[in-house]
Amino acid sequence: YDRPPLESDTVKDGRTVLLRYYGLERQHLLDSVVDLSEDQLQHAFGPSIHSIAWQLWHASRWDDRLAYVLIRLHPVLQEQFGPPHEIWSDESLATRWGLPEGQMGLRDTGTDMEDGPADQLRLPGKDELVGYARRAFSHIEAVVSALPAADLYQVMPGDPDGDTYAEQILAWIDHDARHLGMIEAMRGLLGLRGTATH
Repeated sequence: YDRPPLESDTVKDGRTVLLRYYGLERQHLLDSVVDLSEDQLQHAFGPSIHSIAWQLWHASRWDDRLAYVLIRLHPVLQEQFGPPHEIWSDESLATRWGLPEGQMGLRDTGTDMEDGPADQLRLPGKDELVGYARRAFSHIEAVVSALPAADLYQVMPGDPDGDTYAEQILAWIDHDARHLGMIEAMRGLLGLRGTATH
């Protein structure tokens, strides 16, 4: 199609673009569960196909963890947010929810968790789970928003793959998109509208 002249475009910095898609991805995740009953949220679809509740929890846990890592590595973020922390630990959620702390995969995020224990994980009710997701998503968006735009393409200190801050953020946008896709597919299996967008 005929693209408008470049002069008419609004120039956006990389952080603005990342924030836009970070926000969209997380809003889609929240929208995908808003109309679900407790039974639908926790429904087991079969071995190794973890529930919608598990998908949302897992995405939230990693966003919570990413906020911790970004703050730990960047002095500007430390000045704004103080010592690095995770909502998960601050609120002792594993204990509050009666979950097997230290047995839920890598850093208790569900990654590398065996299918059997993951399928048997009983996450809390919808209000509690969505509340944690909202807090985790809000926190990571605030952290990314505070990251100086000029530093986005700097390599993260000590990163084993030499990733920049921007690459790490994009990797987790991709991660959450995959779990959103799982939720949408499972909504379809439940006989609901599959897509999270309207």
